[in-house]
Amino acid sequence: MNMKFRERINFFLEQLSSRPKLGGLHITDSAILYVEPGGKAKTAGVRLQPGVVQEGRVLNAQALLAAFVQLHAAIEPEEKRVVPVSVVLPAHGVYTQSFSVPNVGRERLEESAQLNLQMISPMATDVSYASWQVMQETQDQFEILGAFAERAFVDSFRTLLEQAHFSAVAMEFPSLALARLLVLAGNADMHPSLLLQVTGEGINLSILRGRGLSFDYFRSWRSVQGEERTITQERFEQVVGEELQKVINFTISKFKESPQRVFIVAPGFEAAVQGFVQARFGLASVLLQVPSLNLSPQWYVAAGAAMREQEGGAADRTINLAPAGSGAFFYREQALNFIVLWRGIAGAVLVSFLVFFAGGAYVLATERASTQDDLSIFSANIPTKELNQLTAQVAYFNKFVGMIRTVRGAQTPWPAFFARLRDITDAHKVTIERIETATMKDPVALTAFVSGYDGVTEFRKALSAEKEFSAVNLSVADITQREDGSVEFRISFVYTPPTTKN
Repeated sequence: MNMKFRERINFFLEQLSSRPKLGGLHITDSAILYVEPGGKAKTAGVRLQPGVVQEGRVLNAQALLAAFVQLHAAIEPEEKRVVPVSVVLPAHGVYTQSFSVPNVGRERLEESAQLNLQMISPMATDVSYASWQVMQETQDQFEILGAFAERAFVDSFRTLLEQAHFSAVAMEFPSLALARLLVLAGNADMHPSLLLQVTGEGINLSILRGRGLSFDYFRSWRSVQGEERTITQERFEQVVGEELQKVINFTISKFKESPQRVFIVAPGFEAAVQGFVQARFGLASVLLQVPSLNLSPQWYVAAGAAMREQEGGAADRTINLAPAGSGAFFYREQALNFIVLWRGIAGAVLVSFLVFFAGGAYVLATERASTQDDLSIFSANIPTKELNQLTAQVAYFNKFVGMIRTVRGAQTPWPAFFARLRDITDAHKVTIERIETATMKDPVALTAFVSGYDGVTEFRKALSAEKEFSAVNLSVADITQREDGSVEFRISFVYTPPTTKN
């Protein structure tokens, strides 16, 4: 389906119906956590036995399916009712990479981003899922964050979720969900901040800047532990310190400024981690808390995933590692809500129309009788000779009006076309070299030059904004730089003369 058409349909449904509630489902090696935000957040969780999921990989599919079924029963009393969820996959299996593409316009951004994703993908494209989102847009380029995951890794969870009557509307990773939580809670700004998440699986380090996630890095405890059976306090602090220093150095190199603060999510030992970070690096350390949720930090990842629906249409432009079409249930449910809501409204409106038309018919019948009486009096009082004279004058006037319409219809619209085109080119300092067209109904090809690339973009926007100019088409291949530094371009459009009222 065409992306713009789908966005319009979604916007229409959002305006005229309620969106189905979306829950956040966080999968870890030790538990499955579910959060459905609201006035009082709804939570449910199922603990996993050791060996069911290990380092993000499903080792016991039947046991995991049973856990999903148990979680569904705790959420939804109807056994076969599908529950839409935004799924947070284990961080082990998701890889991220930032890159930039030239700003060639939003129309070609999708094509450019997909091409770059294929080039930087750490795995073959036919065995992986990839997605991306814009981190920052400037006049020259787009800064983009890409994410990759093996299809087998994603599908191992998605298939079991579907069997347990869950619909994976979106699939993402922990840092993305936490970043969304921070932004929607009003804790984001244009200065870089760090997000340190310590879980039973490992350390997640992220950089937040502007309106979202700019960098993500995960290191598992197994890679730290090695052959040792336990991790000592000294080793723990050493690893956290080393990894945090790497990310700080990267932040300074990337954004030319030090991080302003560190948000910490470490359920069970927040104070120890906060004290260590404060003493080691001297950064402002903030324990991530969202009082409005009334939840403990262990639920924050799932809550951040559920908040995806609060982004509205922007959610479609956020990283989603679910295969294409997996969110169809979400939009189908919204369409059904729309039908149920407006079926009742349509019935009420139909009854109102029936009453209105019945009343209108009575009023019109009364007025018709009254008008006929007035016309009979009027016809009796006007002499026939005078009425014939008025009829002849009306016929002469109508003939005169017809002659005026004929003269106006013969006028050519070319002067108006050149005058309007000259106004736009003069306003944007564009010099016309050549105009090619056969007739006024055919497309017009205009060759011109301007001082710089920005002038080309502004001129195209100015033409597109005029209602007389349509089908404005400017190809990047038709833009060249001349020897004197100016930029020559070729643009095509269709000119529709404004309708002249007679």
